[in-house]
Amino acid sequence: MPNTTLHPDELQPRVSIICRTIGRPTLANTLGSVNDQTWQNLELILVDALGTQLQSPATPREDLLVKLVCTRQPLSRPAAANAGIDAATGDFLLFLD
Repeated sequence: MPNTTLHPDELQPRVSIICRTIGRPTLANTLGSVNDQTWQNLELILVDALGTQLQSPATPREDLLVKLVCTRQPLSRPAAANAGIDAATGDFLLFLD
């Protein structure tokens, strides 16, 4: 019989947190708040709305899946939202701007 033990992350729905950014100084604090969450199955989608290949200003916790989305062109707020939604794989989505 195969081992059907599930990892704790597989027991919880995945939550995708979409953060559209233009690189404001408060971004590190915003990302720090994601790191502080107790929900284990999180995915952070960081959308670079300036299109400048922004680097994440905070080190994510070890179990946090982070995706950086950059189209290399400036995005309007709705276009950045759509880019984040397209990259998300979660069962639930939320925006953190």
